[in-house]
Amino acid sequence: GLIWAGGYGGGVQRHNTGNTAFRVRGPEGPVGGVLQDANFRAVLELADGRLWLGTQENGVAILDADLHLLDAIRPQPERADGLGAGRVTGLAQTRDGRVWLGGDAGLYRYDLTTGRLRAYRAGQGRARRLLADPNGDLWIATEDGLFRHSYRADRIERLSAENGDPVSGDINALALDSAGRLWVGTENGLAVLEAGATHLRRLRNDSGTGLRHALVLGLLIDSKDQLWVDTPEGLHRMTAFDGAQAEFDAVSLRLGIAGRPFGANLLEDDNGRIWTHLFVFDPASGEVHELTQADGVDIGTGWFRAYQRSRDGRLLFGGSRGLLVVDPARFRPSNYAPPLVVTELKVDGESVAPGLFEQGLSLHPGQRSFSVEFSALDFSAPERCLYQYRLQGYDSRWNDTDANFRVAAYSNLAPGQYRLEIRGSNRSGEWNPQALALDIRVLPAWWQHWLFRSAMVVLASLMVWLLVHLRTRYLHQRRQLLEVKVAARTAELEAVSQALQEKSLALEEASVTDPLTGLRNRRFLSQHIDTDIALSIRQHEAQLRLGHAAVGCDLIFFMIDIDHFKQVNDLHGHSAGDAVLVQMTERLRLVFRDSDYLIRWGGEEFLIVARATDRSYATILAERARRQVAEHAFVIGDGLTLAKTCSIGFAGFPLQPEHPRALAWGDVVDVVDLALYAAKRAGRDGWVGLQTTPGSAIGGEIKRRLPTLLREDRIRVLSSLPIDSVLAGLGDPDAG
Repeated sequence: GLIWAGGYGGGVQRHNTGNTAFRVRGPEGPVGGVLQDANFRAVLELADGRLWLGTQENGVAILDADLHLLDAIRPQPERADGLGAGRVTGLAQTRDGRVWLGGDAGLYRYDLTTGRLRAYRAGQGRARRLLADPNGDLWIATEDGLFRHSYRADRIERLSAENGDPVSGDINALALDSAGRLWVGTENGLAVLEAGATHLRRLRNDSGTGLRHALVLGLLIDSKDQLWVDTPEGLHRMTAFDGAQAEFDAVSLRLGIAGRPFGANLLEDDNGRIWTHLFVFDPASGEVHELTQADGVDIGTGWFRAYQRSRDGRLLFGGSRGLLVVDPARFRPSNYAPPLVVTELKVDGESVAPGLFEQGLSLHPGQRSFSVEFSALDFSAPERCLYQYRLQGYDSRWNDTDANFRVAAYSNLAPGQYRLEIRGSNRSGEWNPQALALDIRVLPAWWQHWLFRSAMVVLASLMVWLLVHLRTRYLHQRRQLLEVKVAARTAELEAVSQALQEKSLALEEASVTDPLTGLRNRRFLSQHIDTDIALSIRQHEAQLRLGHAAVGCDLIFFMIDIDHFKQVNDLHGHSAGDAVLVQMTERLRLVFRDSDYLIRWGGEEFLIVARATDRSYATILAERARRQVAEHAFVIGDGLTLAKTCSIGFAGFPLQPEHPRALAWGDVVDVVDLALYAAKRAGRDGWVGLQTTPGSAIGGEIKRRLPTLLREDRIRVLSSLPIDSVLAGLGDPDAG
């Protein structure tokens, strides 16, 4: 029942006429129009039913309930009363009917009657989420803490904690419950402001029953007045709260989808299901469904904090390629049962007719293996299909596999009767009740018959008895002679053992040392770094639990490369190159401590691990190393000297101090390597360092995602070289 369309340049596209639950409001209009990009960072439904959509850089698009464009508020940074440039990331309408806008350019109040904007100031950071409460006040969650605009006094005040300190840092989510409590999701956990109180109270987080991650991304108060919380480890539901500490049910962990956010943009439909642009979860049935392009959810990157439930029950989610409009009442998970077919049958690696699958397969003596390739014919999202297979008579349970490896293979089976069963699922993970089955018979060779084996057992027993008897006589005769020799050899072996121990220690030292420079090699680092990594993580986590910033417990990785080293070998010979490397070693030892790891990484590259150090010293050490190379010529023999420079990349471990276990040390070395090559591309004779901004959640695959992380200011650059050249070298010339 699907429609497939193929065209020039567009590939193959699929349309499901039965999918009426999802609609995407995409781009339209002329170049430069407010909807040309359709990159929506904030969503708001006004009291009159109109929709306001905050965009990436085109201001605010105003739509009617049927998503037709009515008007726009375009950026006019040149005007004193105009909207500033940049993202619009927060929208709210207060009780007086005025609309508030927050984003890169600051905070604004818009009067629907006059169409005039008034600018306000709320801290130093961008507004991330706005919430209007019933009494007319406005809550403002920013990158610089939590603020409140008083309706009566028309002024903005910063909220403070119980100890009187102002609340600072990223505030990601806000929610009001029926008791008037304001729940606040921060980069360091969950906080609450009781009704009528003036100070926020941060909740204690027990490791057994609390949130599985301190960073709160999303909040929802559902129709039963229950609190739902989303973190980088997934969805949680609050089950108990005593005023100071809350207990949570780790929903994502229980559903097997932990280790990633549930989607942050938490909304509830009329049936009590919890939605984001990534998942839908039914607490009543316990079922969860992941939403993908196969379901019609095709909005590019779904932006956190860009969501709204409309008065008619529709759920709206903003993304980088459009607005997702969900009609929850029409949603039905895929129940298509795709046919399961055999695509290839092999015996001893040679393909045979797949028709044998229905007839049964016999393996004759000499045929040692067979394999069956299979596929569930769900073309909407074949990569999401799951498979299980088992060979009755051999396997005690089902073997799980996925679309990446759709093969069941067996070899060296004992003679006998077997039955191979295979089953598959659709894209939603529902198993097709119709399974494939193949009867397999492994025929015995002549030597595998029971009569032959019985005769061999009897003969073997006789041979063993005879051998034991002869061996016993021989050993009795040799015992006395051996006793004499043992005494003499014992003394010799003790001397040899001592010598071997000394040589073993020397060989072990040589195996972890570079013979030219005397520095340690990669093998040494792999043997010792894990202990230092574990110690650094424990120290950071201990300081985080106490609420202190970690000091003096970082590991700083430096990658140093001698600029244009190949010219030394080409112009002066390899002996001159060796002399430069040896002198480079001496200069590095002048900069770094004896306790630091100095590694000959390969060729002219050196890796240094500064242990038990504060990352704030990284730039000082990098500059010292650069100057030691640039300001002192290298002596290469015969009275000749060479002036050389070096390029340096560095980063600290953990890369994210607030989340010390988020990345392995190997990931940090990859980051350092990127920084080194950025320094070389930016002109050499300098250093480049990469560090995360406070509160940023980075995750893996940094090398691929680095341009995006730079644009979003989740990774910052430190450098002695021109910053524009460095950013260009990192692959993101516009990130600054």
